[in-house]
Amino acid sequence: MSKLNTAVAAALFSLALFSSCTSSNSYTYGKWETKADFDGKARWGAASFVIGDYGYVVGGYNGKTVRLSDAWRYSFSNNSWEQVASIPGTPRREAAGFSADGYGFVTTGQGFDGTTQTTTYLRDTWKFDPSGTTTQDVIIGTDTINKTVPGKWLPAADFPYTGRKDALSISFSDEGIVGCGYNDDGYLKDTYSYNPTTDKWSIVAFPGSKRQGGAAVAVSDSVAYLGFGMNSSGYNYDFWKYNRKTNTWTQERDIADRSSDSYDDDYGTLGRMYPSIFAFNNRVYIACGLNSSVRGDFWEYTASTDLWNQDSFTPITKHSIASSRYMALPFCNGKRAFLTTGCQSTSTYFDNTIELVPDVHDDDD
Repeated sequence: MSKLNTAVAAALFSLALFSSCTSSNSYTYGKWETKADFDGKARWGAASFVIGDYGYVVGGYNGKTVRLSDAWRYSFSNNSWEQVASIPGTPRREAAGFSADGYGFVTTGQGFDGTTQTTTYLRDTWKFDPSGTTTQDVIIGTDTINKTVPGKWLPAADFPYTGRKDALSISFSDEGIVGCGYNDDGYLKDTYSYNPTTDKWSIVAFPGSKRQGGAAVAVSDSVAYLGFGMNSSGYNYDFWKYNRKTNTWTQERDIADRSSDSYDDDYGTLGRMYPSIFAFNNRVYIACGLNSSVRGDFWEYTASTDLWNQDSFTPITKHSIASSRYMALPFCNGKRAFLTTGCQSTSTYFDNTIELVPDVHDDDD
């Protein structure tokens, strides 16, 4: 059994499946609010990106050998879902998504060859233009209707080197970064930047560990953070700051209890794969994920102190607003953050949507 399958199996049979993952039952900040359920099929392993007021869900997996190609968008202001143009090419799960120059991009991922009954690792890249339209079949209730939907996909330059799944991605205003992941060659760390103006990829020398199921996010248009995931040695505990202006990486404190100081005493459950990550106000947040159990906890990272905090923040499982999960999609436009879809096991998938209000006191005890 592979390292990944071992980790998943351990999580699914853990007695702590619905862990609250905190050292206190009194939470000071962080309120989760229920939003409109995702209108598509419940799924995990979808790609996502944000353009303006919309968060997009593309592809994913909803059981057995079914990879998906449908795409949807959530309106932050209207709290509603709408189907958009389906991504062309091979239906895929665990692809990477990012936005740049007002467009969305999806690349890599895992497909499935129905003839040979084998998985395939993809490297094609697709550009989503929100100003275009596409006429396609859509399912409304039990009916299939041919109609015009928002958005149009255009081919872009293939991802360099080898196809993969579980790559991580970073969105800057005029550039996307995609790297790491997993394929038949094993765990990967090669990382590349994509320029939408030239439609070209270029290498970004990442000095950290190989990983799949990691997480990365930009906190500004020049700085991003990367960490989490798993490789053949276990969970990744190295955490990195990337400055794209100087094209340099700085290793921050490990996300594990490694020092003799007290600041990391609660870091024992922080390391994980497949967390949901988002950032605003120069802070990084992670929720959920998978390690020895399926997580429902919520952590905040403060860049100025290089410290993570969990004890004061409400897990998504409080008040039964949502279940612990991994491979859930985060949306953030710098002001509001949402989480949708994901899974809790190989047979339990989600379609609910929740919003994080990080600085609001949760009075419901």
